Amino acid sequence: MKNSSRIYGFDALRATAMWLGVILHTVIFFKQKPENSWPHDTQLYSPALEFIYEFIHSFRMPLFFLVAGYFAALVCDRKGLTAFLRQRAGRILVPFLVGAIVLVPLTLLPFHFFRIYYTEHTPLQEAIQRSLKQMLSWNGLAHLWFLYYLLIFYVFSAILFRINKKIKLKVPAFIARPASILLLSVAVLYAIRYTFKFDHLPTYTGYKIPAGLFILYSFFYFSGWVLYNLRFDFSLLSRWSFPLLLVAIISSAVLFIIIPDIPSSLYYLLIVVQCLSTMYACIALFLRYFNKDSAFWRYFSDSSYWVYLLHLGVATFTQVLLHPLAMNPWIKMTVVFLVTFIVCLLSYQYLVSNTFIGKALNGKKIPRSGPFIRFFPVRKQKPERAVPD
Repeated sequence: MKNSSRIYGFDALRATAMWLGVILHTVIFFKQKPENSWPHDTQLYSPALEFIYEFIHSFRMPLFFLVAGYFAALVCDRKGLTAFLRQRAGRILVPFLVGAIVLVPLTLLPFHFFRIYYTEHTPLQEAIQRSLKQMLSWNGLAHLWFLYYLLIFYVFSAILFRINKKIKLKVPAFIARPASILLLSVAVLYAIRYTFKFDHLPTYTGYKIPAGLFILYSFFYFSGWVLYNLRFDFSLLSRWSFPLLLVAIISSAVLFIIIPDIPSSLYYLLIVVQCLSTMYACIALFLRYFNKDSAFWRYFSDSSYWVYLLHLGVATFTQVLLHPLAMNPWIKMTVVFLVTFIVCLLSYQYLVSNTFIGKALNGKKIPRSGPFIRFFPVRKQKPERAVPD
């Protein structure tokens, strides 16, 4: 598969990375050591759910940033820098600004209520009043932090695009080989994570990004940018799908289940191998089995952006509402996920897809047609879709 072809597998992969965020933010409530300020119930701890959380968190955002970097380079190359910046302003900058002003305060409201009412044991009426007041204060970017990072990466992308147009940098062909890319990625990522002691992938929702964190996520984004500019043939990678999957499974099992007592240098090497092998195994598998146009993946790809923007507030509100109930963690997790899944998709289907919001997020309005429950909206489309973005 060459770069000139439509990469439907990447569309499906990007949508999956978004949807994995819904699962991640559902199981996070059941960790043994809860994240700071997150609603939780330590009585409902599940080792299996914690493993799911750690596994998804280990590669999801790196995978998303890599795909975003690849698509950014592709659009710059095919449509030009001006069109790229205009497009990203409409689809990333505007949703980010509106979301930061409107969506983030509403999303964080159940977080405030849980802390004030359940942790500080404040009377209900006072807890509601304080939560509403706190909602109007600056509380960070919540789950929209990735849009903030993307906007910064896009600025650097524009600069690199201009520079490359002038100097036309040539890279030796052997670097574009899968083995060379994987080995170089391991070396660079190991240097970053070992230097800054990133044993887990950190998340920072403020606007002053720590240098180490910026370097870490920019590595993944610009890996995708470089892969496109190398004209990397991903069909070569798809042949490695099962060896990469095997390495990902073994390294994940060792890292998250066995938890070996090994020197820190080897430990950081293990987490780097686990992260990269899982990322590239996902890419290889999706390009091998899902690299074709599909109504199913088209729908989930179109809906994934809106679902991600909305899901955190819905999931957290549902978890806080169910907090007093003593339930099996798997049952409660399933209820929280299903409520979030249904609310987000229904809102997309009937309030977003065929409105100006859907056009802003997806670059087009998508007619509301076909039964919602089938997830296969019947709509007329050209055989070949527009350039991916």
